[in-house]
Amino acid sequence: AEKSAARAKEIESVTSPQASFSKKTSSESSSGNEHKLEKLKQEYRRLRKEVAAAVLSKDQAKLKQERAEKERDNLMKTNVRLLKQGSEKDDMNAKSLSTILHLKQRNEELEKENAIIKQKAQAAQQLSLAARLASNAKDRVGEEALREK
Repeated sequence: AEKSAARAKEIESVTSPQASFSKKTSSESSSGNEHKLEKLKQEYRRLRKEVAAAVLSKDQAKLKQERAEKERDNLMKTNVRLLKQGSEKDDMNAKSLSTILHLKQRNEELEKENAIIKQKAQAAQQLSLAARLASNAKDRVGEEALREK
């Protein structure tokens, strides 16, 4: 607003009607010329107001544009930050998923190993039982052989 007021004063000082019409000749003092002069002065004031309004409007538009550019810059910074966060989250999710899949696979391997160990333990128990039964049978056979002699 201060800039537009300064520009309006500058325009007024350069194109002032008082500077161009201050030297009147005696022939211009007639009522027709005075009427024309008054009309010119009115038109000059009207045009000066229009110029001042246009300058003010232009300055306001510049301020509005600057605010919009600042807002755009802020939005772009926010967008970059959010995109970076999204990328980091995607990376973290991918790593987590990879870890989950690896642990799931390892769990399945351990369950298979556990099943194999259980089978071996059962086989060992059966073998132990069979060995005991065989030992008992051998002892009986030995006892029977001694009795028969």
